[in-house]
Amino acid sequence: MKTLHLSIIIISVIACMMVTLPAYAPPPIPPQVEYFNSDVVLIGKVISATLFSPTQMKYEIHVEQYLKNPQQQDKITVIADGTNKTLVAQGLAPDTVFDVGQRAILFLKNDHGDYNAWWFSHSTDSLCTPAPTPADLNFDYPKSVDNSYEPIHIEATKSNSYLFSANQPVVISYDAWNRHFTTMTFDVGFEVKNGTSNNVIFNDTRQVELKPCIGHQTVTTSFVPKMAGTYEVDVIFDNSLLGTTLEIPQNHSHPFVMPEFPLAIVILMISFVSIITFYRMKFRK
Repeated sequence: MKTLHLSIIIISVIACMMVTLPAYAPPPIPPQVEYFNSDVVLIGKVISATLFSPTQMKYEIHVEQYLKNPQQQDKITVIADGTNKTLVAQGLAPDTVFDVGQRAILFLKNDHGDYNAWWFSHSTDSLCTPAPTPADLNFDYPKSVDNSYEPIHIEATKSNSYLFSANQPVVISYDAWNRHFTTMTFDVGFEVKNGTSNNVIFNDTRQVELKPCIGHQTVTTSFVPKMAGTYEVDVIFDNSLLGTTLEIPQNHSHPFVMPEFPLAIVILMISFVSIITFYRMKFRK
């Protein structure tokens, strides 16, 4: 009986490994992270494809549009993970295996002169319409943004930016980004709920028009929390929801001022007076 139980356990473990291990399902990341962490971003067609290593292909790409850091040449060599198109179709390999003649949007990392495709590169049938202008490409963005970057930001008012408190405005900002290939108009929905009752206490919808592929804009609104507590802040954009929480403290006095500091001055002054008095008494004796 023990042998039977052991066999069942072994078979179950093997079955789980067969189901879970081969699957290639990296977590989704914001489009800003894809763009910011790439040295070059482009759309182009595959001219040739050759085996580079047992797990990688080398592609010659005819560049149709540069979306970041335009290069002088209109042809570029790219190394990408994956060699088997069938595994890609089954979701068991990264979507960076391309056929000759296929178009792809490529997010590239420069590795000592070699361009390696990030795993979030993928095939596409589209070009950006209209194509980004040089002015569109020359915008300031944060450097070295890791996968923890979130497009939603919450701040107190500028006059009191370090302090959240009841009955004081809270500013909610969302970094909207258009990953589609045409100019689009989006609704940016803001919603705030009481963390205890889950009742909606604030909602607002702002509309924004963004250029294709890398069009972006920070959309802002504000609300006034009426009491201390936890609030859930949600933003709905392009059929996705992103949420975070906000804590309004009970004590809304200045949090970065040490309350015992004035008392410390008094104690220090008393100490000085006591020392002086002590020495005067000693010398008089």
